[in-house]
Amino acid sequence: MAAAPPTTASVRRAAAPSFPDPGAPMRSDLLTAERAAERARALGAAQKVADAKSPARATPLLGLVDDASAHLEWCNEQLAAAAREQRAVSPAAEWLLDNFYLVQAQVRTVRQDLPAHYGLELPRLATGDWAGFPRIYEAVVELVAHTDARFDEEYVIEYLNGYQDTAPLSIGEVWAFPIMLRVALIENLRRIAHRVATSQLAESAADDAADALLTAAQDAPQGVAWILAEIDRLRPEVDPVFLRRLAQRLQGRESVTEEMTRWLEARVARTGRTFEEIVHAEQQEQAADQVSVANSITSVRLLEALDWHAFFESCSLVEHILREDPAGVYPRMDFRSRDRYRHALEGMARRSQLTEVELAEAVVSSALDRLAADPSDLSRGHVGWYLIAGGRFTFERSVGYRPHLRERAYRGPLRAKGLIYWGILYGTAIVLAFLLAAWMAAGGHPRLFYTSPSPRELLVSAKRHRVACNK
Repeated sequence: MAAAPPTTASVRRAAAPSFPDPGAPMRSDLLTAERAAERARALGAAQKVADAKSPARATPLLGLVDDASAHLEWCNEQLAAAAREQRAVSPAAEWLLDNFYLVQAQVRTVRQDLPAHYGLELPRLATGDWAGFPRIYEAVVELVAHTDARFDEEYVIEYLNGYQDTAPLSIGEVWAFPIMLRVALIENLRRIAHRVATSQLAESAADDAADALLTAAQDAPQGVAWILAEIDRLRPEVDPVFLRRLAQRLQGRESVTEEMTRWLEARVARTGRTFEEIVHAEQQEQAADQVSVANSITSVRLLEALDWHAFFESCSLVEHILREDPAGVYPRMDFRSRDRYRHALEGMARRSQLTEVELAEAVVSSALDRLAADPSDLSRGHVGWYLIAGGRFTFERSVGYRPHLRERAYRGPLRAKGLIYWGILYGTAIVLAFLLAAWMAAGGHPRLFYTSPSPRELLVSAKRHRVACNK
């Protein structure tokens, strides 16, 4: 008796789940460091920044990372299931499986370093594909695309310096660069992993369909047409990966019927390419995905090894300007001290009309003017005098700084805090002296204020109390 045709459930495995387009991998023309710097200059000049008077309430970076994390989890599950079933997996899939723990660690790092309010004060894009995102994120995406996620520290520094020729970065943006780079690499891995996982599903589905067709051709030839119809119904769109794998499985098999061959040829013809072209394109895509995954993983490891403090000071324009301190003190300070100066300047820039770079230039100019007037006055010839010391108030007025309400309170009444504290102390002493005098006038004795009864006096008092009670 001929075997029954395969059930719908067995053929349904040939249908890959449907996903919205996750976006193509971040891949573009590979550029040398010099050409990448030119591209960065053009990007910085072309970006349109949103009005700073309408700050964002949330950053889209968190949603991007959460979606990428969930998608990567799903991709890892699909690839791990294929490996457990001992199916052939691509080299890119092996890279993803072997280094998934590293990707998870990067996601955790991003979530720890990316609170809900992070990035709200950074300049945001008003137009383009990344509208609403910090402009530095688009610059990072361009960097990843033009290097295929493979770069070194020197390349990145030259790229950022080129970008700052037309769009100087704030202190916050330079500090944000590492976290933005992590986000971009995670997003890029998500896009590649989606392609790898869906291709793996398509190949597994093709294997199942080939097994069903070959079994039906041998045991139940009348079921071949039914299986082909089910594949047409479940996979109406032409999937080159599925067709390539199915054709490879059916090639050279004696049990392949003429009906199966005609169906396969018709499906390949619908792609508008020959079978050889499909195979070649798939091989190129797999090779490109493997390189991109390997590059992204390598760059993730680089992020862990870089000294980001040194990187920041290599790229920050504000740092370069402050190092021109006329007194020559700033370059010799330790990192924490320099960082305190930078934070002071950063806070001042938020409440004035000048940018951080303009403020840094104004600070150095003020210190130069002072040294020109009195070469021996190194204190006022140091940039710190105008950022955190006695010259700050005067400098703030010269740059149009608008103090916060708490700063106004501190610099107004609270500026004479010493006088206020001593006034309270003396006032309290006067009030206590007045109360003491009134109490003594009423018959009290001052000795009770500064002595305590002795144990003997307490014992005598207790005996007197007891005698009085007995009477």
